[in-house]
Amino acid sequence: MRLSEQMLLGSLVPYSEGFSRRIVKIPGVLRFLVICSFALILGSCGGGANNNGVLQSIVVTPSTATGSTQFTATGIYSNGKQVTPIAVSWFFLANSSDLDPAPFYSLVRGPYTGQCPASGSYLITAFAPQSPTAPNSGAMVASVWFELVTGQTRNLGGFVAGNAQLTCP
Repeated sequence: MRLSEQMLLGSLVPYSEGFSRRIVKIPGVLRFLVICSFALILGSCGGGANNNGVLQSIVVTPSTATGSTQFTATGIYSNGKQVTPIAVSWFFLANSSDLDPAPFYSLVRGPYTGQCPASGSYLITAFAPQSPTAPNSGAMVASVWFELVTGQTRNLGGFVAGNAQLTCP
């Protein structure tokens, strides 16, 4: 078979001795739709991974607030992208007895509304795993969890955190 015969859509192409098959030409619009559909299917695969790289930091806005306030978490990734909102675990530290629960995270995408339980100043923490393939929930090393939710660090043990301050009148 000559190269020109292979390149022509709609021409007869030898299949085997005595037989031939016809290559069907797909109209341009249909071809475009098939290619786009295939790209969308492939793009939706990936087990939760994203194209943003590794989560480097979290910024909680507003950073300070008075009274009942809605907080949002923005993720800053290794490729420089900023994504708002990102899926995080929110923690409201009202007093040291709140640190009794087992270290655990459960990611939620969306804002958090800080409510005033009483007059005083409270720490709001948003934290998440750095890895784009990490599960949406799981256990954490106790010391990592403690340091993140108390605002002692912002990057430890494969997790990052961002903090805000809520002042209640």
